[in-house]
Amino acid sequence: MNIKFYSEYNLDIGILKIKKYIKYMFKNKYRFCGITDYFSLGGSIQFFKNCIDFKIKPIIGCEILLYFNSNIYGRITIYINNNNGYKNLCMILNKSWRYYSKYNHLIYKYKWLKKQSIKGLYFVIGGYKSILFNLLKKKKVKYILKFLKKIKFDFFLEIQRFNKISKNISKKIIYLSSKLEIPIICSHPIKFLDKKDINRYISKYCILNKIYLEKFGNKKKLFNFKCLNKKKFLFLFQDIKIVYKNTIIFSKMCNFNLFKKTNLKNKCNISFVKRIIILFKKFLNNIENKNKYIKRFFKEINIIIKTGYLKYFYIIFKIVKWSKNRNIQIGPGRGSCASSLLAYILKITDVDPLKYGLIFERFLGGDKKLIPDFDIDICQNSRNKVINYVKKKYGKKNVLNIVTYGRFSLKSSIRDSGRILGIKYNIVNNIINNCYKNDSLTNKVLKYSYLIKNLIKNIGIHAAGIVILEDTDIPIFYIKNKKNFVTQFDKKDVEIMKFIKIDLLGLTTLSIINDIKKQNKINIEFSDLNLKNKNVFTFLSKGFTNGVFQLESSGIRKIIVNLIPTKFNDLVDIISLYRPGPINLIYKYINKKNTNKFSNIRKLKILDILKKTSGIIIYQEQVIKILKKIFSIDYRKANILRIKLSNHKNFKKIKKYLFKRSILNYKKTKIVFNMLNKSLGYCFNKAHATSYSLITFYMLWLKINYYVTFIVKCINFYFNNHNKIKKLIFESFNNNIKLYLIDINYSNYNFKVINNKSYIFGFNIIKGIGIKVINEIIKERSLKLFKSFSDFYRRINKSIVNVRIINTLIYSGAFDFLYKKNILAYKYSILKIKNKLKFKINKNDQFYLFLIKKIKILGLFICIPNFLYKKKINNYINKYKTYTYGIVINILKFSNFYIIELRNKKTIYIYLNKEPKFQIYDFLFFVLKKQKIDKIFYIKKFNSIAKMM
Repeated sequence: MNIKFYSEYNLDIGILKIKKYIKYMFKNKYRFCGITDYFSLGGSIQFFKNCIDFKIKPIIGCEILLYFNSNIYGRITIYINNNNGYKNLCMILNKSWRYYSKYNHLIYKYKWLKKQSIKGLYFVIGGYKSILFNLLKKKKVKYILKFLKKIKFDFFLEIQRFNKISKNISKKIIYLSSKLEIPIICSHPIKFLDKKDINRYISKYCILNKIYLEKFGNKKKLFNFKCLNKKKFLFLFQDIKIVYKNTIIFSKMCNFNLFKKTNLKNKCNISFVKRIIILFKKFLNNIENKNKYIKRFFKEINIIIKTGYLKYFYIIFKIVKWSKNRNIQIGPGRGSCASSLLAYILKITDVDPLKYGLIFERFLGGDKKLIPDFDIDICQNSRNKVINYVKKKYGKKNVLNIVTYGRFSLKSSIRDSGRILGIKYNIVNNIINNCYKNDSLTNKVLKYSYLIKNLIKNIGIHAAGIVILEDTDIPIFYIKNKKNFVTQFDKKDVEIMKFIKIDLLGLTTLSIINDIKKQNKINIEFSDLNLKNKNVFTFLSKGFTNGVFQLESSGIRKIIVNLIPTKFNDLVDIISLYRPGPINLIYKYINKKNTNKFSNIRKLKILDILKKTSGIIIYQEQVIKILKKIFSIDYRKANILRIKLSNHKNFKKIKKYLFKRSILNYKKTKIVFNMLNKSLGYCFNKAHATSYSLITFYMLWLKINYYVTFIVKCINFYFNNHNKIKKLIFESFNNNIKLYLIDINYSNYNFKVINNKSYIFGFNIIKGIGIKVINEIIKERSLKLFKSFSDFYRRINKSIVNVRIINTLIYSGAFDFLYKKNILAYKYSILKIKNKLKFKINKNDQFYLFLIKKIKILGLFICIPNFLYKKKINNYINKYKTYTYGIVINILKFSNFYIIELRNKKTIYIYLNKEPKFQIYDFLFFVLKKQKIDKIFYIKKFNSIAKMM
């Protein structure tokens, strides 16, 4: 019966979970209840859903701060009656949040309300912190009369009796009600259910306001906001039963049904329908089995029109077309959308669903409750361009990011609890790392951390999801630190409300593909690939997959080498199986593929469905097909059953249902059912697997045909991933690709391709210099190349490229190529201005100390002398194998150097040189910033070079 409830979605430090509250109301036999979060409808969908589940009438509303003038302001509660009321409340909230984005005040001015439609809304004044409550508390009677005279909309007065002040004020409100003949209702503000909730509130409040727990004020005041059972609630208002009756009447007036609100419109541009027909006719010209495609096309169109989904296809079509026309790389498909023939015809996807046996009902089954959304992969670098286009086309106010409600994880809750308790950071860190004793301090931290764990901590922006609105029918937040507007509904709630939602996901792999295509002027799309290319499968079978999307791990490379894939479908299967669930089935898959024995499956009448996957259920589409064939269930219902089977609650009912419909005998049905049951825990979406395998295949093709460009682009995009960089550089070196080191005249910010057999390192490898410095160097040398170090020093702008940076460039080897014929000239060039540079070179220093300085600048490097003694190097490896430097776990052998990796994650580099002469330009710098050098050994120390320096 209570209509005032503040959930964890409440911005005013809410902590009470909706489901917990509704359960309490159900136990206490409440017939209706309301939600009234402050300037938020974020929890309203979950509230409505839970109320329906527990058969309680939901009343949805929210509180806002209504501002008349500097003397008259306070909270007012607004409740929704119908769809119009919902839209009008959204407009009120959105106006407030847009004002907040400019002026940092979250209010709603009364003058705005005069211009605003208020149809379908009920206004309630008089509760805690309301305008009337504040004025009566301050005894400003004159302002009260002015305030009530100014109001030109219908409203209800409200009384609450949770403490002495509220009881006194309720008497005055009752008097005003009888005198002015304004209807009055009752409520009790609920923020907590029990003492634990109050402690949760205090902890969260202290964390968000950055104060110590001991400095929190009077705790007893919070008990006034505990939830009351029905008897206690009725007891509060027993002397004025009319108020209680009015509240029941008011609840009957609020009839808004969220689930009946629909946001998908059936209307669509007629020209788009004509365009679809023209494109389909062109498509049929290149197809052999036309009847099959015609049947599928009309089946899809009927379902799409029935569900009102054609408009959605139109929006996605326009976005993808715009992107492709501007050479922005779009993925071949993601998720189940590749199951649509219409999406393929419109070139939204690049996967022919009939060719790969994809089921349209897996994407859109004709059921309006199961409406999916499109997930579009976009080149990472161009994602913002696409989003800006969408905003321009549909209006900035109509294109919004989706909110994420960040929650306290266990680690963050321990860390934050330790902070408000005043405990030192190192002690809290030990607790997080499970390095603690069972003492009172630790137990106290854990006690408070478990109180706030999983509570909403903050709001953020979803990484990919955006919503396109046809009307202002969604409430918004403004995230100040991101300077962005987001929906108040999270991703799940947006899907429930059937808003037009698109996931525009930035994919780095597509950026690599895009850059390789641009540099080499390639015009081949995913749909143009020859998936029977023998060179690709030969290359793949050897396991040369460093940098290739989805195939980089050592585990999957071993599997590929064992399987020796010869078809595109083999690649799709392996990628789908190499996941935590079905990974144990991989070798079973390989064995069955080699033996080709399927006698058991033939008896079960599902050979045609499972033969291509070696008799193993890998895909959700296979589950649907088995349900159709063996149990005579159409694809739409089969897909719904597939989802329901994974829920244990429905398991027994569905099992009985299926056994009755089976075309097999009991024993065979049991075998098939067990196969289905086991597969549901791991089976994958084939549409998604096929789409992503196309990206993998394209990457393989690019690597074969444009090897150096491929390596360089991967290094640049994965620059901070040191393991990837390590593998790519080693692989290119083994393939006789020449690597030029940093050169002041030719290096750019990133690594750069020179020709199809060489590339040069970029300035970004050097620690301690930024983009501003690099731009200054490139700008100056573009006028004229630097002739010497002295020439560089004379010309460069020293306010940007200061002494410290110049020293860094010297040690990095950026000037080495200027002096490759005469190392002495380099030495004297630097010594001429050494006092200005503070650059010290001692004659007694051995040359390798100079190299170690380079290591500090660059992270790590490998030195490449001209000759190598294998016998001597092996002696050194054996000598240091099990000493204090750790156990050797890997020895990398190259034509002229060895790298020894130890178990303690340190590395020994051994360099050998026959000749006393050594050239600085022979360095190969290498990025492994996280590793440390244990020791560097030389067969010969470069004494002659040391003398020269």
